[in-house]
Amino acid sequence: GLLLLLSIYIILNQINPNLLNLNAHLTPITITPPAGGGTPGWAVSPELNDPAFTDAGSTWTRLRNAGITRNKSECTAVAQTNCTSVGGLGEGAVNGLIALKNACDQVTPSRCAITVTGGTEWWLHGRGTAHRPGNSVVDLAPSPGLNNFLLGQGVTPTSGMQVTKNFARYTYETTGDNGVSTGPHWHVVY
Repeated sequence: GLLLLLSIYIILNQINPNLLNLNAHLTPITITPPAGGGTPGWAVSPELNDPAFTDAGSTWTRLRNAGITRNKSECTAVAQTNCTSVGGLGEGAVNGLIALKNACDQVTPSRCAITVTGGTEWWLHGRGTAHRPGNSVVDLAPSPGLNNFLLGQGVTPTSGMQVTKNFARYTYETTGDNGVSTGPHWHVVY
């Protein structure tokens, strides 16, 4: 046993003598938000509950350039209310939203409003929500053009109605994951 321990010590000492240092001093890393407070590009990590820089700015630019809007500004901190985050939104949702906008515009040109009302701001959606960074889940505001594209001309959506279209599942809801009334919206899973 002593020979095994001595062998391990010699090998680790040859690789890196610091590996044998038992007085490890960890230096905390401090990440500060960009100047301006509400600058897009700042979101949070749900696992660590600490601020982490994400791709919110570039994601939002891609969505905006495709003609997609959102109802509120980007979230800048955990527990912030009155915000809609796209930071860390799954690539499936980003590409799916852009494809949805393009397909909907072909059916109802210039009348297909796609507005994101819920993204990756998990703290606003309740425990166990799928609205998290890395997931491809969004909420969309209903609009006449979007409703017509999903359901057909003149069909009015009702709570619980589901549609599968373009590799996504759309569920019409009037309450969110937390059971609180969030107003009518399409909950979309890509």
